[in-house]
Amino acid sequence: MRTEQVGLAALVVCLGAVPSARAQDNALRFSAGLSAGSESNVFRAPPGEEIRDHYAGASLSASVDETIGRQRLQSSLTLRHSDYSRRDDLDNTGYGLLADWSGATAGELSWKLSYATNRSLASYASALEPERRVANVETSRQFIAAAQLGRFAQWIVSTTYSHRSIDYSARAYAQDQYRLDSLGLSGQWRPLGPLSVTLGPRLTQGRFPQARLNADGSASEDRFERHDLDLSSTWAITGASTLSGRLSLTRQRYDLLSDRDFSGATGQLAWDWIATGKTRLSAQLSRDTGSETSFFTVALLGQQVRGTGDNSQLTTRLLTRLDHDMTGKISFNAAAQIAQRSLAASSLLGNGGVVLNDEAGRERSASLSVGVRYAATRSVTLGCDVTHQRRTSDTVLSTTYRGESISCTGRVATR
Repeated sequence: MRTEQVGLAALVVCLGAVPSARAQDNALRFSAGLSAGSESNVFRAPPGEEIRDHYAGASLSASVDETIGRQRLQSSLTLRHSDYSRRDDLDNTGYGLLADWSGATAGELSWKLSYATNRSLASYASALEPERRVANVETSRQFIAAAQLGRFAQWIVSTTYSHRSIDYSARAYAQDQYRLDSLGLSGQWRPLGPLSVTLGPRLTQGRFPQARLNADGSASEDRFERHDLDLSSTWAITGASTLSGRLSLTRQRYDLLSDRDFSGATGQLAWDWIATGKTRLSAQLSRDTGSETSFFTVALLGQQVRGTGDNSQLTTRLLTRLDHDMTGKISFNAAAQIAQRSLAASSLLGNGGVVLNDEAGRERSASLSVGVRYAATRSVTLGCDVTHQRRTSDTVLSTTYRGESISCTGRVATR
């Protein structure tokens, strides 16, 4: 059975469970939206090669959030379509699906199962050559299964398995497609209520099915293995401020091309602060390999924005976000991001040896977004976002670009 079918089946099960579980009136919700926007640099091309375009879109969504005893069911399905004015080859129909089931026994055992998939027009941040400035639809999938023993104890043991994959419709992006499986085991110590410390190993195995295109038209697969020892901690500084972090000793090795081999420290640090009843500030600093940051997610201006196709050896990223309710109906959002990627390339010799490209280097990027939301009624929301992006590079493995985008959305939702 295909993974999309599994996810759809899970959504149907969750939807079907609502009536039989004496669902609350607001357990099932629907929404519809219309949007319009403009991109000054659709393909993230270097100066002088920019293409500007406008687009319009429509979406339909349904969601369920229901608690049944000690279990919680959450599902959402979104269908969307976008039309471009100049480049109608970029017109696309996509979807987003989430199915989540979490629960616990009367004792110390708890669990969580989650499946998510998304199909949309891919990011063109990695489109170096003009041949890659073509219609390209990205399909991502992620499945997570986690179990925990010792919910209320000072010592907690947990295990987590995850599977991730990314596929592209355009042949020019076949080399960026990958599969990733990860299994972790950890022990958590909670010496105090607001403080917890977690330690444990994590094993990751991944593969790029078409990592290298050969002269005869065939493709060579590249596999890699990663070992981590994770030390994590969460500290509730106050009731309104929480600090969490992870420090990992990481070793990553590829079978075919060694340009992304890495040994060293990786991790992240996150801070959430509810400054007042109307203002919230969050920040996150991360340092990790491209295989991990390809599935990096962040809520940017109310939307899940994900950086994909990251083939770096190492990516360091800092993000901040501010949310402020100006009035009971008007809210303001701002988000900023700066990132640095270490890039390298390698070639396979005829005797099977590997030679590293001496044109390796770094790229630096930054983005700033601001947005305003207006709740016209309890069911109708209007909003606009403006984003500026720019990137500089000291290697031929990346390009310099800048671009601006603006989008406005209107949405009607049931309550």
